[in-house]
Amino acid sequence: MRNLLLAGVFLGAPSLAHLSGIGLSPPHLFITLEPGESWQGSFTVYTQNGRGELHPSLTDWTLSPQGTLLLAPPGSLPYSAATWISLAENPFELLPSHPIRLELTIHVPPQTPTGDYWAAIALKTAPSPLPQGVGLRTSLEVLEIVYVRVGHPEAQAALTLERTSKGWLAVFANRGTQVLRLHPKLRFLNHQGILLKEVSLSEEVLLRGDALDLPLDGPFPKGSALLLIEAQAAGLRQPLVATLNLGP
Repeated sequence: MRNLLLAGVFLGAPSLAHLSGIGLSPPHLFITLEPGESWQGSFTVYTQNGRGELHPSLTDWTLSPQGTLLLAPPGSLPYSAATWISLAENPFELLPSHPIRLELTIHVPPQTPTGDYWAAIALKTAPSPLPQGVGLRTSLEVLEIVYVRVGHPEAQAALTLERTSKGWLAVFANRGTQVLRLHPKLRFLNHQGILLKEVSLSEEVLLRGDALDLPLDGPFPKGSALLLIEAQAAGLRQPLVATLNLGP
């Protein structure tokens, strides 16, 4: 299952870096523009302890089938907004209780199709040596996720059930031009239709053209005869719903 924490995605080994406890405010940017429009704004980087030099840069990102965050060169992935962002990529010193405000400009090219686009601003420390005797160097990287909504994109999604050799899969597919933040929920009912258990799953980010597989291989609550799968997301006209018969 896919879980992406947008409030600062940490990569590498934070406990071994010079900086720890880096914060971003706001934790991510969501900007709505029309083709040809521009936006100027900023976000703040701060730390409560540690000190060090940070190197900002632009990057693309996506999610692997396992939900791992993958980075790529700016402008190399579909629906990238990285080349729209102007940012001073000069290193800066971050000190405790001395927040730094980073200014940026986003310009959407004319004729850009309606839809959601995304990129990230990576803030990375210089590699630092580990304790004496360990021949490795490590660094810390934190991301400010940037979403740009162009025009008024449509939210469309589908929920289907697929049989596999191991059981059933609930497949959530994003068929629209918005990025969806799904809130899946499972309800287990007995033969009389009485609710036995309700399980709310963690929020899942579903990028444009992406799909999410949710295994339904049990174990299920005792006495379960029917499983209702439901997911809601902002922008969808109605929840996604599917029903799986668990009874003999």
